[in-house]
Amino acid sequence: MKITIISVGDEILAGDILNTNSQFISKTLNKIDMDISKIYTVKDDIDSIITTTNEALKESNVIIVTGGLGPTEDDKTREAIAKALDYKLTLDYNLLENLQEIFHKKNYIMSDNNIKQAYKIENSIIMENEIGTAPGMIINKNDKKIFLLPGPPKELQPMFNRYVLDYLKKFSHKKTFTKIIHTTEIGESLLEEKIKPYFNNKIKIGMYPRNGIVDIKISSTTNNLNESKNNVYEFLNSIDISEFIWGYDEDTLESVVFKLLKKHKLKIGFSESLTGGLISSNFTRLPGVSKVFPLSLITYSNESKHKLLEVKKETLYKYGAVSKKTAIEMSRNLVDKYNLDIGASVTGIAGPTGATKTKPIGLVYIGIADKYNSFSKTLYLKGNRKQIQDRTSLNTFNEIRKFLIKFY
Repeated sequence: MKITIISVGDEILAGDILNTNSQFISKTLNKIDMDISKIYTVKDDIDSIITTTNEALKESNVIIVTGGLGPTEDDKTREAIAKALDYKLTLDYNLLENLQEIFHKKNYIMSDNNIKQAYKIENSIIMENEIGTAPGMIINKNDKKIFLLPGPPKELQPMFNRYVLDYLKKFSHKKTFTKIIHTTEIGESLLEEKIKPYFNNKIKIGMYPRNGIVDIKISSTTNNLNESKNNVYEFLNSIDISEFIWGYDEDTLESVVFKLLKKHKLKIGFSESLTGGLISSNFTRLPGVSKVFPLSLITYSNESKHKLLEVKKETLYKYGAVSKKTAIEMSRNLVDKYNLDIGASVTGIAGPTGATKTKPIGLVYIGIADKYNSFSKTLYLKGNRKQIQDRTSLNTFNEIRKFLIKFY
């Protein structure tokens, strides 16, 4: 089966938003061993949508169109698809009544332009929108299926799972099992060198580096799910890279640290200089993290390092704010002063200014301490300011993870 995605939207072509819908659809279908043949991105223009739809009809059995189902002037997908298929577009009074009911329940005034969302394409079946006002449609044309889905991901995803995925599952006879390994502190080339001798034709390997992390995706597709699982785990059991692995599948470094802290009933605090709260923000994205995370300080200036953390003035004067000594004092004093089990600190130079001959842009010190142990990690990171800050956050959580494994 050949599947094509058509993403409609000027904002995608302009780079104002990422095409996360195509990514979501592709990843979801990959799990049932279905691949996307082509992905088109077209502007909010009737002729462009018609041309692309006709092209897709020549080469695909299923076409998934996303976006352009809203009420505004630039939402032209309904009209364009109807013209491409040579089908009528008529007002559906049941849809109009449902739309009016949605606005009534929310105590909103329904504008006249919302009425266009009640127009239905001939030979179509309506897909209910559980979140928004734009209904989706399933259209039949010469034994081919066209699915029209709304653009906002929170509306598209439940509709796709409920209608499109259920339909396509009927045509998937193969069973795929996938496992993702998350690694760090090893480059992609060396990692491939270590695992390549164990490659075989029963599995498919993909490697994806990002910010100092390399993910290995292992997949196997057979007629039997257990056989696919066995193929993947046979490969996993044959490779020896455990020292570089920090998690699997949906794990993040933040979630791994959270689990370790919960397991050992420990409370952690952060003192951030160059990241300015980024580490704390990334940690608090996890639900329930307040159980292990009572405190965070942004100690950006020397004065705040001294007043809030009691970093010695002599340390700051002799070694500087960006130093191993300062990072250690920041983490130790965080534990002692605020009655924490673990303290983590970061100080460094994110750029583009602030560098010296001995302290270049990208120099970062991470301090980790508990009541009995402390250490500092020195990093030389590359990239722009944001990249250095992002990589500092990831490295900090990795160092906390290793500290917890070592001492707890």
